[in-house]
Amino acid sequence: MGFPSLGCGFDSRYLLQFEINYDMMYRNFFLCKIVDTCTRTRYNLIESCEKVKTSLEKGVNRMSRFGDYLRDKRQEKMKTVRNMASNLGVSVSYISELESGIKMPPNSKEEKYNNLVDRIAIYLELTEEEAAKLRNLADSDLGAKGYLSNDMTEYVNNVPLAMAALRKAKDANLTDSEWNEIIENMNKR
Repeated sequence: MGFPSLGCGFDSRYLLQFEINYDMMYRNFFLCKIVDTCTRTRYNLIESCEKVKTSLEKGVNRMSRFGDYLRDKRQEKMKTVRNMASNLGVSVSYISELESGIKMPPNSKEEKYNNLVDRIAIYLELTEEEAAKLRNLADSDLGAKGYLSNDMTEYVNNVPLAMAALRKAKDANLTDSEWNEIIENMNKR
């Protein structure tokens, strides 16, 4: 028994073979699509993990000195993150992110962040030396990211000679010991 003719010169066995080949091609096409999607997804996942890892490493290395000091002082004073956030008018997550180094030290002109480092020092009842250290760590961490704290920017804008003095210091390439000497002279006033 042979294959029936389709009436237009084609044998039906060719049609059956075509359907089988088409079905296999269709399956292979979708299998390739699935493999391609999985590969792309895996690549994107690996890339995303690397980005997160890099940003966390940068965050921990660059911003944690301020955050670590803040956490240490808060715990030393037996204050909770929740109470501190409530008292300062910021969110609990913001304080947590500051302490963990995810967020940069506060440097926004927005009202609730204005003078936040000083308000933290007051809330934690820090000594003058501890408050100065907290401000210096905030400035240092901001500087590592290419920012200058708002109070310093405001001062330099309001006192033109301050910018001229900084420019001279930069041109003279002052060392840390020379800066310490200048600071000591200022402290004697």
